[in-house]
Amino acid sequence: MSETVHTVLDLTGPVGKESFRDTFRDIDISFPSNSAVRLSKIQLRSLMKVLFTYVLHYDEIQEEQRPFFMESIKNNTKGMFDIPQSFCAHLLNSMDKLASTQFGELLKMEHNLNELLSNEAVLDFVEMVLVDPTVSFRKWEYGRYAMEHMAKALLANMDWEAERNRIERLNITMEDYVEGLHNSLDIFGTGLDDHEKNLLLLLSKKRLWEQSSSLIEHMLAGDIIQSNLVGLNLRKEQLAMVLDRSIEHERSKGRDRGGPRL
Repeated sequence: MSETVHTVLDLTGPVGKESFRDTFRDIDISFPSNSAVRLSKIQLRSLMKVLFTYVLHYDEIQEEQRPFFMESIKNNTKGMFDIPQSFCAHLLNSMDKLASTQFGELLKMEHNLNELLSNEAVLDFVEMVLVDPTVSFRKWEYGRYAMEHMAKALLANMDWEAERNRIERLNITMEDYVEGLHNSLDIFGTGLDDHEKNLLLLLSKKRLWEQSSSLIEHMLAGDIIQSNLVGLNLRKEQLAMVLDRSIEHERSKGRDRGGPRL
């Protein structure tokens, strides 16, 4: 029996940063005549990015909140859903021959812009070609991708090169560093949830010891980000501040010691 080989996703292609609302700004999607519309390639990709994000986060959203959640995805205010939507774009950029043929067939069909979830053919494509790989064999890739994007917001204020130099100078092991930072996060992050502290630890460890991050850690971080995407985005400034204070606390302990750890 031949073994299926999956290549690592190519992340170099364009993703398109316009929201669904921006893509369809010249169309009144609430107008009744837009219940049967043929879409351009860009428009179909935009629809798929919305459906991908909705399906990926479906289980985390309470039923009564799902209509509001759908509207939030369409607007993507302040890039709230940039991570899943841009990852979806990369998946679309990397479609195999069969998926590309199916995508082409969808371009020939009419779609309902009034009720996005009524587009069963598009929804089936999104679930099978885009979502299923993301939650299975590409799960670690999504986690790594989500970590990199979240790190841009949460780790930007820290001089990580100086932190690496400090760790090397004081001969601090990775295990001791992570333990110390964990304790400091407990001190300065009393208002944070455990998943937020764990994410800060995973992001910091990856930034300082890039090669140490395992597939399991990528998947764990991806699960945290996927399950708490909205909350993490709303609390980015607070999370970054807590991390900065925690690391500064660790630095002050090093200064107090006045030398290498024994």
